[in-house]
Amino acid sequence: MQYEQEIQDATTAITSFADSYTHNKGRKSNDQSESESTAFISNVSYSLQLLRIKIHNNKSSKPLIQIPNLFHTLVALTRFKLGTLMNEQYDRQRFQIRFWSRECLWHIQFHGDEQVQYELVKEGYGSVLSISFSTAGGSGEEDDYEIYQGLRHISDFLENLSEGNDDDFRQPIFPNLPQLARISVEQVEEEGGNEELDVQMTNKGKGQYNNISYEANTAKGMVLNFYIDLSNTRPFWYN
Repeated sequence: MQYEQEIQDATTAITSFADSYTHNKGRKSNDQSESESTAFISNVSYSLQLLRIKIHNNKSSKPLIQIPNLFHTLVALTRFKLGTLMNEQYDRQRFQIRFWSRECLWHIQFHGDEQVQYELVKEGYGSVLSISFSTAGGSGEEDDYEIYQGLRHISDFLENLSEGNDDDFRQPIFPNLPQLARISVEQVEEEGGNEELDVQMTNKGKGQYNNISYEANTAKGMVLNFYIDLSNTRPFWYN
């Protein structure tokens, strides 16, 4: 019961924030100070971190499908204020919103069954993964971490979809879903991910992330594999 309540509290805060952001997008708020905005964003960032922990500990993301618009909201927040600059503190908090939204989505995918994979692809998860290694928002080695993780996640995701998941460590098990893999590759391409993969193939990285070029080559190979046969049609909901 406590788990369900904590999930509800976290997702309510997240979706309310996203709804407020969407409503006020393009308008300048005059009734909220920057410090209040900063506190609000910090609270949402905490809720995202809590949601990620709960998914990881529960080893299942199936119940989250029942929460209206949650996947759509998390995908939208991966683009929160992307490409806009204000000041170092606020920009850092915006980055945290995007980062923890991606982390939540990755744990949802990692612990998700076949239905979860369908819902994620429907919401454009391939585009999210492409952005994660194309627009890393930190600096220095943290940038490399974002890029490295994004490349690893996209390789793992495409492999899971194309080959299925029969690993006892990862529950639940689901069959191969090549059609979803193909759609995800198209999402990566539409986001400019192919060109960015080419760039990352020459990125040596720093410190413990000095094998970025290897991960980029692996991801590029996974993507190219799906251009061999494009005969399958898309599901009706993708149009």
